[in-house]
Amino acid sequence: MLLLLQCENLLLLTSCKANVILQKFIMEIQARADYSQYVNTPLLQRPEKPLEGQWALITGATRFNGLGFAIAERLALEGASIIVVGTENSQDIAPYVVQRLTAYGVKAHSLVGDVTQEESCRQMVAEAYSIASGNVDILVNNAGVNRNKPITAVTLEDYYYVYNPKALGALLMSRAWFDPRIRRKLPGGRIVNIGSPVGSLYGNYGQAPYAMANGALFGLTQDLALEFGTRGVTVNLVAPTFVEGTEMTKDMEDQIPAIKATTPNGELPTPQDVGGAVAYLVGPDGGRINGIVLPVDSGMKSNYTALRPLGRAGFRQVSKEEMAIIKATRAKNG
Repeated sequence: MLLLLQCENLLLLTSCKANVILQKFIMEIQARADYSQYVNTPLLQRPEKPLEGQWALITGATRFNGLGFAIAERLALEGASIIVVGTENSQDIAPYVVQRLTAYGVKAHSLVGDVTQEESCRQMVAEAYSIASGNVDILVNNAGVNRNKPITAVTLEDYYYVYNPKALGALLMSRAWFDPRIRRKLPGGRIVNIGSPVGSLYGNYGQAPYAMANGALFGLTQDLALEFGTRGVTVNLVAPTFVEGTEMTKDMEDQIPAIKATTPNGELPTPQDVGGAVAYLVGPDGGRINGIVLPVDSGMKSNYTALRPLGRAGFRQVSKEEMAIIKATRAKNG
């Protein structure tokens, strides 16, 4: 009798354990079934070319080894039709740039103008809106030049040479681009200004005009983010540092290793990295990002000791004579 009771208890215990295991299994199945209801359907339905049907106007984009062209190429890859802007000096190369961009299956055009002249900006933007059948969705202010000198050697002509295309040009192009949107009640839109950490995040030896121009561009970005934001337009600043493989760094081969040493991964960003940053800000994921500075610098900004090795590197092609002036000034000031 005792043995029978023990057997019954054992069977009951086994049955209870089996029930517990079965219940857990059923709960797991139910949980999976419940969670499947919360799949992000819009994410699954994300288009392969999210910028398809949109038009982008990009200044300073007619050099194959420049940032502007890399940005144009990336936006074309995302489906946007492209209008590139260059100076009269780029008229010969512009048709080849357009031909390259159309290889991505989009429309492409080139315009010639001067971003430092208000009337030229208005004419270019009017022509761009006409080409785009009335709506240029994206404006990228990439035009810019540089001239490195110690502050003691900087002239007013040096200052205007650097400041006007970068800061004034961005202001004139942005205003000309925004005016039709008000008159035609066009919804939304994106502006991306291409600047630099120099001036918007930190300074650099021998680059006073460049830092001032980028500082002004940073302030303009902040203001336009507020003013244009009320109309659904986002305005952001992408700030690349030394970008490998561009016109800016082609004569700096001897300095590149020292500059790379200031980054955590020992690398410099590429033009394609900058293009990817712009594509993010003008794409569907960047719709609620407004008024930011996005550094593309391989982490250089994180290295607060970076300026010393940069000084040894020569600070963006500052000549030996100019560096001697900088060192003498340092010694004089203690």
